[in-house]
Amino acid sequence: MPKKAIQQREIGKYIISDPRLCHGEPTFRGTRKLVRDCIEMAAHGLTIDELASRAGLPREAIVEALHLAAEVLQRYYTDRPAVASRHRERLSASA
Repeated sequence: MPKKAIQQREIGKYIISDPRLCHGEPTFRGTRKLVRDCIEMAAHGLTIDELASRAGLPREAIVEALHLAAEVLQRYYTDRPAVASRHRERLSASA
């Protein structure tokens, strides 16, 4: 029986999940930097700009990670989609 193809999953523009990288945990595209670590550092008070600078990532990648975390939390606890896209765009611009 042939092996099942290992596939990279695109979660967002900057975030992927690839079983060959970090056991499939979400990472930033082209890196082994875990999205989870970024979110934890934000929880400890680092700003979006500080996170982007430390990780060597575009600011938009950090914003995407934070939006993803909010969306997952919202869906997990309420089974409803998170913030509407028009609100997300406004938050991205001001974040």
